[in-house]
Amino acid sequence: MTPELAGSSIAFLLTVLVFSYLLGDNPLYRLVLHVFVGVSAGYAATVAIQSVLLPRLGHLAATVPGLLGGDPVPFVFDLVPVVLGVLILLKVSPTTAPYGNAAMGFIVGVGAAAAVGGAVSGTLFPQVRAS
Repeated sequence: MTPELAGSSIAFLLTVLVFSYLLGDNPLYRLVLHVFVGVSAGYAATVAIQSVLLPRLGHLAATVPGLLGGDPVPFVFDLVPVVLGVLILLKVSPTTAPYGNAAMGFIVGVGAAAAVGGAVSGTLFPQVRAS
């Protein structure tokens, strides 16, 4: 069996199982739903790691002061997201969750600022200019 035939057969089977939802909610549909969600999450994680995280960590390693004679200022700016990410990962455990509150506060604050800034520059300024 060629890989193309195997892939097409699996795709056909998964499609039929998705259409089995028309007969009512059943375990086969739920299985396929979980497979699709898992594959999508795995693909998104792989793309994020390869396209964002690894290049960023490579850049971070190249700017370590003293390691390659890098400037300390870019190193500090690159270290801030790494520290905030580690603090967010601490939110998983109930005992270490309070340590992640600062990072969550930072994220919420930046998100609110971006939303308000976008609303002001996207709606308020054009209306003022128009009048």
